[in-house]
Amino acid sequence: YVTLQRTAERIAEVLSAAGFDAQPYHAGLDSARRGSIQDAFLASDRMIVVATIAFGMGIDKANIRYVYHYNPPKSLEHLAQEIGRAGRDDEPSICELQLCHDDLPLLQNFVYGDTPTRAAIQSLVGALLNDSNADNYHENDDDENDNGEANNETIALALTSFGNAHDVRPLVVRTLLTYLELDGFLEAMTPVYDRFRYRLIASEEDILARLPKDEPRQLMKGLLAASKKARIWFTVEAEKVAARLNVPRDRIVKALDWLAGEELVELKAEGLLHRYRRLRTADVDALTGDLYERVLAREQAELDRLAAVIDLAASKNCQVQALSRHFSDPEPAGPCGHCEHCLTGPIALEPMAEVEIDAPNWELALQLKAEQPALADPRILARFLCGVRSPLLTRLKLTKHALFGCFEAVPFGQVMRRAAGG
Repeated sequence: YVTLQRTAERIAEVLSAAGFDAQPYHAGLDSARRGSIQDAFLASDRMIVVATIAFGMGIDKANIRYVYHYNPPKSLEHLAQEIGRAGRDDEPSICELQLCHDDLPLLQNFVYGDTPTRAAIQSLVGALLNDSNADNYHENDDDENDNGEANNETIALALTSFGNAHDVRPLVVRTLLTYLELDGFLEAMTPVYDRFRYRLIASEEDILARLPKDEPRQLMKGLLAASKKARIWFTVEAEKVAARLNVPRDRIVKALDWLAGEELVELKAEGLLHRYRRLRTADVDALTGDLYERVLAREQAELDRLAAVIDLAASKNCQVQALSRHFSDPEPAGPCGHCEHCLTGPIALEPMAEVEIDAPNWELALQLKAEQPALADPRILARFLCGVRSPLLTRLKLTKHALFGCFEAVPFGQVMRRAAGG
């Protein structure tokens, strides 16, 4: 197991050059190649897969003999799940964790990179709860009632584009939406697809001939005319087409379903929209502060989970017993006799020292900060310097700047403290 896709590729190449049957496996590969590698691994008793955490779920192979963590997992839960894939046939297997402090900044950066800035949260909350011109679509506008409750307006979000607009990663958008649901500001509704692609099986003339000459035919004619045509496939954005034809969105979806049901087109649904009903408005500043404290607490909890992996490696007691305690499982009667601690005694990990920040690059970063107002936020500047991508940095094309990632080996927290003047 490795952390990065490029590490999977590099280690697989090294092993292959040394004569081993090794293949990389990560989310960047197309599904056909991933499936081929997985099938080959299941059929082999010698193949090595060098994988990110994209590999392993659903793998039903009892005789895995070795699991190596070239990079440490990000939590004890991940560690237990991944080493638990070895030796399911009850035969001896070996699991090894290679650990050095150089691995930690990268894993910590993933955690820090998920935490949005306070300004990003405020922008997102304002768009969700109080902004009638948010980058989503709305239905059922009514006036706010006397109790300050919202108008039960429905919001539909494409999570990735919505998050990108507010510099919040999609997974964190989901987390914030969950908080707002639990606090009674939003109510989740059934998701819908807004974008459809179809390929004609019958001609447009044949399709129209199947419909009455009145309104259904006119609707279908308008739908076909409003579809964006590529070489073979047509694209329909249901909400926009419905507005153009002045009909409810459901009419467009039903028309497409009828075409597919009659086998007149091959239809694919895309563009999932997550729908929510606004239940009440909010004091955006106060709610932003509350949500920001929650995401900071979540960030610290994730850092603590990573630290627990380091603590286990340096445990002064049997590591199997320590894992059992962590998961509240029945503890073995005594030391296991086969973990690192039981075989060789505890290992000594030196405390991680602060890495010196390169002074010339720091001066260049301050000059760039003066030119780019977005980098005034210490967290955004730290993301940029540590090489942590975000929608905002991508939009400003800063991920292509020569300074992007120049402090990749420096702990994110150290860079952010320096950026904040601490």
